[in-house]
Amino acid sequence: MTSFNHVIDWAGYIFGIVFMVESAVKIIAFGAFSGKKAYFTEGWNVLDFSIVVVGIVEFILEQVDV
Repeated sequence: MTSFNHVIDWAGYIFGIVFMVESAVKIIAFGAFSGKKAYFTEGWNVLDFSIVVVGIVEFILEQVDV
């Protein structure tokens, strides 16, 4: 693997962590399901959360080396 690939991998990890923290903070701030501005009542937040979950699954599968 080249050094450029390592940089891209690390950038993916960093962005994944940033989006994970962002969604966690928004869930804590707005609530998950209840309330007028609940996190999962907006479509963009659902899309964002699903991308975060896919990123977590990808990271786990890379570590397991499937």
